[in-house]
Amino acid sequence: MSSINRVETIVDLARWAWDKGGISDLENFFLIAWDLWYRRNKKMFEEKDLLPEQVIVHALSLQKGFHDMRCLPNKPSNLFCSWSPPQEGVLKLNVDGAIFDAQHCAGVGVVLRDEGKVILVASRKDQEVNDPIEIELIAIFSGLQLCMHMGITHLVVETY
Repeated sequence: MSSINRVETIVDLARWAWDKGGISDLENFFLIAWDLWYRRNKKMFEEKDLLPEQVIVHALSLQKGFHDMRCLPNKPSNLFCSWSPPQEGVLKLNVDGAIFDAQHCAGVGVVLRDEGKVILVASRKDQEVNDPIEIELIAIFSGLQLCMHMGITHLVVETY
């Protein structure tokens, strides 16, 4: 297939991108296709419009971030993380907040566990927050609200 005019399916379009430019153009094609799908969902479910230029810039920034991470040397980490269970009869609430600069949003996640099993996992997208401490506090507050609604009174809260 030498001409884009003969494209009938998405597979034809992907093959054309591969034939014209190789792996880099194919990566760009799939990243932009994913971002267009994301844009469509924003419009349909959240009634938010994203400009096509925003979609392309975001897709290309994802590609750059992916390539930058692949090119980093593998260094052993001095960071050691482990989870320890709570005392018997007490639940542990692990919470975390994250900021997603490229998407202009933030999110929180919570995991509620007893001595050995996961009881509840939840996450949600939150308002745009630019301060890491603020999103961590929102994560703690959200987790505590969830536990209050469940009637949980004996609880250990842990965040990173």
